[in-house]
Amino acid sequence: MEIWPFVSIITVNFNGKSFLDECFSSLFSIDYPKDRYEVIMVDNASTDNSIDFVRKNYPVVKIIQLKENLGFTGGNNLGIKKSKGEYIALINNDAQVDPNWLKELVFSAKKFPEMGAITSKVYFHYFYLPIKLTCKAAIPKKTQKSRDTRKLGIRVNKVLANGVNITEDIKFIEGFYLPEKSKNGTLCWAKDSSILAIPVKNVGEKIIVSLYAQSFLPENFLNVFLGDNLIYNCKIGLNEVEVKIPISNEQSNQAKNLINSAGIFIDKQGYGSDRGFEIFEEGQFDKVEEVFGTSGVSALLKREMLKDVGIFDEDFFMYYEDLDLCWRARYLNWKILYNPKSIVRHYHSGSSKEWSPLFTFHVLRNRLLTLLKNAPFKMIIKFWFKYYLSIIYLIGRFFKNLLLKGKTENMLNVRLKVASNLLLKLPGQLKKRFKIQKTKKIDFKEIYKWMEKGEKYKKDFSKI
Repeated sequence: MEIWPFVSIITVNFNGKSFLDECFSSLFSIDYPKDRYEVIMVDNASTDNSIDFVRKNYPVVKIIQLKENLGFTGGNNLGIKKSKGEYIALINNDAQVDPNWLKELVFSAKKFPEMGAITSKVYFHYFYLPIKLTCKAAIPKKTQKSRDTRKLGIRVNKVLANGVNITEDIKFIEGFYLPEKSKNGTLCWAKDSSILAIPVKNVGEKIIVSLYAQSFLPENFLNVFLGDNLIYNCKIGLNEVEVKIPISNEQSNQAKNLINSAGIFIDKQGYGSDRGFEIFEEGQFDKVEEVFGTSGVSALLKREMLKDVGIFDEDFFMYYEDLDLCWRARYLNWKILYNPKSIVRHYHSGSSKEWSPLFTFHVLRNRLLTLLKNAPFKMIIKFWFKYYLSIIYLIGRFFKNLLLKGKTENMLNVRLKVASNLLLKLPGQLKKRFKIQKTKKIDFKEIYKWMEKGEKYKKDFSKI
């Protein structure tokens, strides 16, 4: 490329000092002309000395210091307004980019003028070992006085690697039920066969994995596999035991990349989904192809597209803002491309823990706001009604638990907060809806094809 386009790289930071060294170190090591990009950090009123750290260690970074937290949306919007690039590259503060990350995004943007945004292949930060667990399982409803219809095998309470607690970093890939909170932390029940992904921080080194687990059945037998090979087995019962699983150097080398995102897809209920989320890399997402939307972790946006479509909706604060932007872009005939050669590694929910009350509030609310702005009224009524109906059910469960068990759940509080906030946002969002629907160039039927056909509805650009 004779003249490389100027790119503004923007990262929004909120108390993410522990991630910034890795992030900026990677950004200033990319294979792209140094005079053809700028790096902007928008700091959302951090209190962890993030700004002092960046000024001292990365003085070339342009810092926009805010007195209040404007969220992912407000922070990026301000960064976009202050930037001067033909293209804007957004990168999470807890991500690290490959040397060819930006070059590949720019190549795709120049090659396909109809693409308003390009997204990267995003891996989780660590490599992971796929550990398979098998045991006997039973359904509580059939064995005791319980309404629990789950098929329970073992319960994973905690995981250590060489004595270090890695419970927050493990991934429950297959055969597990949703994690549950307890006095001692997070626990997760598994079925009779399950796959647990263990993060490996130093591939090729020996590891002792300590699995703190217990069985639903009084007497059980746990088998541990790596691939097709049985590497450990032991008896396990009702009481928690420490299961020590030795991982050799050779076995540690079997750690694989675990996909965080290969672009965004949307389902019939308006849920945004990461393609390939928590799937081990086997070359499944190695094609350059059109996707519904960009991952918020890494995206290249054309300024031309933003002038046409607008920037992020600041009512969203964080989460679903990327899906909303891409939906609006599609209504105006812009398309979104995925380039797997642009690679990013990501800690995932580094600044806001997944399924924390903060995370849950914004995900629940913003999905419904996205539908309100972009979907047909029939779809809006269906899913808004379903949401408010779910609150009635949760209120009933709240009083039942309070009377019978003397305890309550936090989920009701979050859902009630979402319900009230939706009503407050309604007038302003309806105004935005009116503008979107009035100016759109394509019918919702084209959007619904993405919802209905999902993975099958995409154009392969790799051979063009």
